[in-house]
Amino acid sequence: MHSSGSRLTLINPLTFVLLAAGLTGGMVGCSPDPVPALVNGPEAPLAPEVPLTYRDIQKDTALYMAMLAAEDRRAPVDEDLEIFRRGFLSEYPGIRRAAVRGWGRLGRGSLMPELIPFLSDPTPEVRAEAADALAWAAEAGSQAQREQARTALAGRLSEETDPAVLAVLVRSISRIPFSGTPDEGSQIRETERLLLEVARSGTSGGISSPTVLLGVTRGAQSLYSLNDIPEPDIGLVRLLEEISLDSGMPAMLRRSATEARVAAMEPDAGHLIRLMDDPDPGVRMLAVRYAIRLPEDEDQKLLLRRSAADPAAEVRVEGVMGWSSDVRLSSALSANLTGGIPSSGSSGTGGESCERLTAAAADTVDIVAVTALNALGPVCRSEHAAAEMPGEMLTTTASALSDAGNAGWHRPTAALTSLAIIDPASAGELLPRYLSHPNSFVRVHAAEVATALRNEAALRVLAGDPIANVRTAAASGLVQVVGHAADPVLIGLLRSPEPQLLLVVSDLLEGTRQTTTALPALLDALDDISSRIASTTRATRTALLTRIEELGSYRTAGSRVEPYLSDIDPVIAERAAEVIQSWTGEERATSPEGLVSLPLPAITDLRTVENTHYQVFLSNGLSFVVRLLPFESPTNAVRFARMARDGVLDGLTIHEVAPNRYIKGGSPRANNYASSDLFTRDETGLIGHWRGTLGFSLSDGPDTGNGLFFINLADYPETNHSYTVFGEIIEGQEVPSTVLEGTVIDLIRRIDISR
Repeated sequence: MHSSGSRLTLINPLTFVLLAAGLTGGMVGCSPDPVPALVNGPEAPLAPEVPLTYRDIQKDTALYMAMLAAEDRRAPVDEDLEIFRRGFLSEYPGIRRAAVRGWGRLGRGSLMPELIPFLSDPTPEVRAEAADALAWAAEAGSQAQREQARTALAGRLSEETDPAVLAVLVRSISRIPFSGTPDEGSQIRETERLLLEVARSGTSGGISSPTVLLGVTRGAQSLYSLNDIPEPDIGLVRLLEEISLDSGMPAMLRRSATEARVAAMEPDAGHLIRLMDDPDPGVRMLAVRYAIRLPEDEDQKLLLRRSAADPAAEVRVEGVMGWSSDVRLSSALSANLTGGIPSSGSSGTGGESCERLTAAAADTVDIVAVTALNALGPVCRSEHAAAEMPGEMLTTTASALSDAGNAGWHRPTAALTSLAIIDPASAGELLPRYLSHPNSFVRVHAAEVATALRNEAALRVLAGDPIANVRTAAASGLVQVVGHAADPVLIGLLRSPEPQLLLVVSDLLEGTRQTTTALPALLDALDDISSRIASTTRATRTALLTRIEELGSYRTAGSRVEPYLSDIDPVIAERAAEVIQSWTGEERATSPEGLVSLPLPAITDLRTVENTHYQVFLSNGLSFVVRLLPFESPTNAVRFARMARDGVLDGLTIHEVAPNRYIKGGSPRANNYASSDLFTRDETGLIGHWRGTLGFSLSDGPDTGNGLFFINLADYPETNHSYTVFGEIIEGQEVPSTVLEGTVIDLIRRIDISR
C-alpha cells in the first residue's frame, strides 16, 4: 500500500487549520474520510466514495432488482420509468439512491428535472448520487438543460453541510460541458469562483476538509481538461499548488491537486522540483511525468536526473519515459523515415538521454530496465554524434535469450528491438533464434524487428506462424516492406477466424488491385466471423464491410451483404445499409434482430460476490487480492466473478502493459479483439479510477464492455465516467506495477469472507 501521507512532516497554514478544526470528511453513517486511495479490509469503503452494498437495499430487493432490469434495458418504455419512480418514493435511502443512480445512467436530458429534488434528500448518500446523476443527464441535454443543472447544483452549495456531498456537488458542476454556450467564458469564471469559494469555506481559517478539497481538485481537473481556458484563475491555480505541496494532506489529495494544477496551465519548474520531496511515490511520479512539458533546460534535466535515484520503481520508470519522450524522439523518427542517421543530436540533450537510458537498462527491476532497453535504439540514434552507442551492451543482452517459454525473454527481446536500429547487422545475426522461440510474444517482437531490418524472408516465415498475433505483426510488417506485393499473403490470411487478424488484414488491403481474389475472401471471412453471433466482433465486421464496399459493387457482392440488413447488431445492419446505398444510391431499411445480452445476475449472485474475495496468482510468483463491487456495478462485477469461478481467466496472459498507466488481460488470444462474445453495459458513477481499481475495456464506445479487464496502475481521472469500475485491489496493490507483457494468470482462488 502507498503511504497515506497523513503523518505531519511539515506544518504549513493549510495543515494547521485542518488539525486545529478537527475536520474530517465522509458520509454520515459511514467510516470517516479514509486517507489512502484504497483501504484494506472487507469493511473498509473504497475511499473517498462509499459503494452501495446489500445492507443498503435489503429491505426491498424486489424493487432493486426491477430497477436493475429497467436500467439494463435502458428504460425504452414508460413502464420502465415508472419502476424508477417507485424507487424515488421508497422509505429506504438505499433504494432511493439506486433509483436516482439508475435514472442518471439513462443519460437523458429530458429526465433531468426529476432528479433535482433529490439534491435536498435527507440522506447524504442520496444527495451525492443525485448530484452525480444530474451531471450525467445534463451532459446529454440541451444548453438550457445544462444551465438548469448548473443552477440547481450551485444553489445547493450554500445549503449543503456534508463534506462528501459538497465534494460531489463541485465535481458535478465542473464536468457539465460549457462549449457552445453564448456566455461560455463567464460560466467558466463562475465555476472557478465556486471552486475557490468551496475550498475556502471552512469554519476555522477558511480551509475546507480534505474530503471537500478532493472534490475541488477533481472538479478543477475536469474543468481544465474539458475546456480550453487560456487564462485560468490564478488564485485557484495557486491553491492547487498549495494543496499539492502540503505533506499533511492525504496522498490521494496531493496527487489530485497536482493533476489539476497541470491541467490548468503549463507546469512550473519550481513547483515540480518541490514535489520531488513528497513522501508519496505517486506524487513524485507525477512531478517527473510533467517535467517533459518544461523547456529543455537545467530544471527539466534536474527532475529527470533525480528520478534515476528514486527508491520507487514507478518514479524511475517515469524518468525513463521522460528521457525517451516524443520530443526527444522527433529526430529519430525523422531519421527512420528517411533511412539516415542525423549528423548531430537535435534534442538539445547532448547525448545525455542515451547515457541515462543505458544506465537504466541495468536497473534491478525488470519493468524499469525493459522500458529503458526499448527506448535506447531510437534515442541513441537521434543523439548519434554526441552519444556513445550502447551496441555492445545491447548485443550481449539480446544474445542472452533463454529457450524457456515464459521466463527471461523480456530484456533480451527489448535489447534486440533497439539493436535493430543501432546495429542492424548484429541484430540480423541474432534474429533467427527469436523467429523460432516457443513464446509467441517473442515472435511478435521478432516480426517487429524483421520489419525494421526489412527482412522479407523472415516476415514471410512468420506470416505462417500458428499464432494469429504473430501472423498479424508479420502481415503489417510485410506490407511496410513490400507494399501490395504482400496482397496474396494477406488474402490467404483472411481464412483465419481471429478477429484482430481479420481487422488488420482488411485495413491493409485498402487499394489492392487483386479484387478478383480479395473480394470473395473478404465476403467469406465476414460470413464466417458473423456465424459466431458475437457482439464483440463488431469492429472486425465493420472493417470487413468497409473493404467490401471499396472492392465490390451491388452486382458482385450485393446478395452477400443484403442479409446483414437484419443482423443481430444494429450497428452492423446500419453499416450494411450504408454500403448498399453507396453502390446503388438507394436508402435501405434495416431490421436488426437485436444483440444478445449477458443475463442479469440474481440477487443471490450479488450477495455471493459481495461475500467473496479473489486472490490472483501470477506466473511471476506474486499475487494480489480483489474485492468486487456488485451493488455498484452488478453486471460487470458478476461477469468477472463468473469468469474467475469458471476458470476462464486461468492460464491467460496480461497482454498489454502501459507502465505507470494500466495493465490489461483476459483475452483468450492475448490481444484486444479476441474476447468473450457478449457486451456488458456501462455502470459508471461516483466510483473513480483510483490506483488499484479494476474495469472492463470497451470494444466500440458506450455499453460495449468486452470482458477484457484492466487494472489502473495510477490514479486515472481522465477515465472517470467513461469506463466502469467494478472492483479494487485490497491486498498487494503494488503487484500489478511489476507485471510484464505476457505474465500468466496462473490461478484465481476464491475466498469466502461471509463467515
